[in-house]
Amino acid sequence: MKIKRFIGIFLCLLTVGFNFLVINKIEKKEMVKEEKIMLTIWQIDTFPGGKGSRADFLKGNATLFEKKENILISVLSYSLETANNLIEEGVFPDIISYGNGLKVENLSKIEKDFSVGKINKTQYAIPWARSKYYIIYKGELDLNNLENLVVLDSENTLPLMSLLKENIYPKNLTFTSSEKGIRDFINGKINFVLGTNRDIIRLENKFVEYNLYPLNSFSDLYQYFSIVTKNEQKISCINRFIEHMTSKKVQENLTKLSLFSPYFDIPLEEENLRINQSKPTFSINPFYSNKRLNEIKNLAKLAVGGDNTAKLKLEENYYCKI
Repeated sequence: MKIKRFIGIFLCLLTVGFNFLVINKIEKKEMVKEEKIMLTIWQIDTFPGGKGSRADFLKGNATLFEKKENILISVLSYSLETANNLIEEGVFPDIISYGNGLKVENLSKIEKDFSVGKINKTQYAIPWARSKYYIIYKGELDLNNLENLVVLDSENTLPLMSLLKENIYPKNLTFTSSEKGIRDFINGKINFVLGTNRDIIRLENKFVEYNLYPLNSFSDLYQYFSIVTKNEQKISCINRFIEHMTSKKVQENLTKLSLFSPYFDIPLEEENLRINQSKPTFSINPFYSNKRLNEIKNLAKLAVGGDNTAKLKLEENYYCKI
């Protein structure tokens, strides 16, 4: 009888102990789930891309990265104006993907190195995609006597700086939007435009014949990452995400956007882009505000018009060697 009672007590204790271990394990798992790191990325398109959505590209690669790390990543797409307004109100993401014109300060150091994107030799911006400038034309092109070039302008880009680095000084420059300029080019109203990858894609989609002169010396058409958060755990995770996004495996998929890699020679589907993907020699740092960008634009207009003082100021203060 005593033996049966002992066995019963033992089994009861064993059951209680087993249940305790199971419950404890479940609670630990729930704690791990609760400790999952949450990252927010703002995607800001500040220059014409190639095709597709850069935000969707980030979301897809963020999902792949989440599977390797104990994190959740939210990608939000904002206009430059909205992002700048939110920053002024004190609202910040953990990481931003952007180009020219975003006013953001107090960034955190990035571990990966690149020649542009530094402040006092510390890396605060790292590129993950790029585009470039071209003179798109019909007929013959005489760079020494180029007239009536139409610049497909974007508020936050500096296309004239690509001409200056090639010592091209066209007469009778005009400016218009990419949509109108390409429409006029297709309809035969204009024969010379200064455009980007996006404009080539538009012409390819319309099966229009054209010639191309790549401007290889300068491009400010870079998509950068910068780290905004000061949370050390998040910073470490973001640096790993940046390594993921700049890896060759991910960079090879930039063909989906018809954008070039800043690091690898990845052949694009479009022949004219594939044979003209050489990396630029110069760019600018991405930390300039809209106000400063407008100052640079005005200097570039003066320099293209033959003002050597303006050109020298650009050379001394704004061009960055890549």
